[in-house]
Amino acid sequence: MGLAASAWQLEQARQLLEHFQPVPGQKLNLPPASLVTERAVALALQIAPRHGKPRAQGVITLRCDSAAGLALDRHHHETLEQMRAEGARLVEVEQLAFDRQAPLLALIKPMLQVLSSPVKTWEATDILAECTRLQAAFYCGQLGFKRLQNRPPNRADKILLHLPSTRLVALQSRHLPEIRRPD
Repeated sequence: MGLAASAWQLEQARQLLEHFQPVPGQKLNLPPASLVTERAVALALQIAPRHGKPRAQGVITLRCDSAAGLALDRHHHETLEQMRAEGARLVEVEQLAFDRQAPLLALIKPMLQVLSSPVKTWEATDILAECTRLQAAFYCGQLGFKRLQNRPPNRADKILLHLPSTRLVALQSRHLPEIRRPD
């Protein structure tokens, strides 16, 4: 798994995201491959091609905090501002999708490597994600995220999750023996 570096790889990422997270009537607008200053798209390509072409098995899009803020600011502004005031350098997981037919254990370690890239590239200290309760079980159980706060009343279906860079480094340094498929 690595950063998408070509238009073809970005197209593969877009197709996988649209397949697993369809947005009716809307095409996903992924950034050009050369634009990695505030946003990065990472994907895994299948080693053994199907029907003669490799295809994406997993996609993660990340956004670095900037003067414009993050999408999470719409619903968690106070929490994010408090983190920023304490010196946190934030990164948001915008989207994460993977082919459910791909072996999960083979994707976890590369996903953790991709999540660690903003720690190095953008000097991020904290990675955040907002997701449903079902998705939170995966993020927490497989990727080491923890619930940051209770759900705001207007977003009862969404949970804010947090992965500090220190926990991510600890997860990467292990051989990940405790990783298992979510129930």
